[in-house]
Amino acid sequence: MTSPVPIPAAPDEITPSWLTAVLREADVLRRGRVVGVDWDPIGDDRGFTGVVARVRPRYEDSGSEVAPPPSLIAKFPTTERNAPSAHRAAQTGDRAARRHYERCAREARFYQEIGRSSPVPAPRFYYGAADDETGRVVLLLEDLVAARPGDVLRGCSPAEAALVLEAVAPIHARWWGRFDSGTLAWLPRWGADPSARQERYVGQVGPFLERFGHRLPPSFREAIDRLRTRYAAVLSALERAPATVIHADLHLDNVLFNPPGTLTPAVVLDWQSVSRGAAAVDVALFVFGSLAVEDRRMAEEGLLRRYHALLVEHGVGGYSLERLRDDCRSALLWQLAGTVGWLAGVDPDRLAGRERALVDAAIGDGRLVAALLDHAAHVADMD
Repeated sequence: MTSPVPIPAAPDEITPSWLTAVLREADVLRRGRVVGVDWDPIGDDRGFTGVVARVRPRYEDSGSEVAPPPSLIAKFPTTERNAPSAHRAAQTGDRAARRHYERCAREARFYQEIGRSSPVPAPRFYYGAADDETGRVVLLLEDLVAARPGDVLRGCSPAEAALVLEAVAPIHARWWGRFDSGTLAWLPRWGADPSARQERYVGQVGPFLERFGHRLPPSFREAIDRLRTRYAAVLSALERAPATVIHADLHLDNVLFNPPGTLTPAVVLDWQSVSRGAAAVDVALFVFGSLAVEDRRMAEEGLLRRYHALLVEHGVGGYSLERLRDDCRSALLWQLAGTVGWLAGVDPDRLAGRERALVDAAIGDGRLVAALLDHAAHVADMD
């Protein structure tokens, strides 16, 4: 992926001439030019793995029928920030750095190709580029200043969860089963190589239990043990679902809620994990991970019915509500395995602030444990 102009490595490398060039390319600066750039870092308290900044251009003679944006969000996802996250610090070595770059470059391509060919519940895209040689990636996105960020620690209401499912259902429906001709072949297949992933999971269980096993209820440990031999079957079951474009990391920290009455009530951020896979991965991850236990128990069936109805309204056929329920239960087990893998690589002594709170909540707030207990029959089917 190439860029017509050099890619800056950080916000302080955004020059007026560079910003003028890319905003003209985006057709949002039709007159005048940028004469100065002010910026402030954002998201340091959220554990971001790169550098994100709010950029405020100063324009000269920009008056036209299309006013240029007063501010933008600039993402430099491969740039190290002053206080790197514990997650990023654990990703050491050239191979890990390359994987991280490829995921970041994938997000730029998502905006360039998918975002431009179909409506997506994402911020407006102004510019994006990735450089294979330098490993630099930059995105310029709409600054939704009036939007309220979601918070995975606080959770959301069932009504807010419905807004998110209503936002992602159209893109799921748009690409439902439409990869036979090589369309979007650059998108990786979600859950690829189930056997290798099961082998990796088996190696993660020991470190996870050593660090966190004393905090787990017996039923939770039993489910973890069953997955040692059945995780590949869980992934294979999800692979048999019709493939579509999925976010694959859909949680509240990646969501903004616009003020009531706006055209797009919920906006989804951070498409670095975008993949071809089962829509239930997005649905289950969000529903099981975003609602307080009693709220989820009360609203789960209604949310699944609403989401399924939206698929049908957008032209999806041959996929029953019961199949959606089964796929979401399988995705719940994937969520359990993902939690084990994530926490197996975390050193609790290096955590602080929000990162520490996220780890504590992953096994301590009861959402995942309660969901596994509520769907115990499906968990038992692993035997």
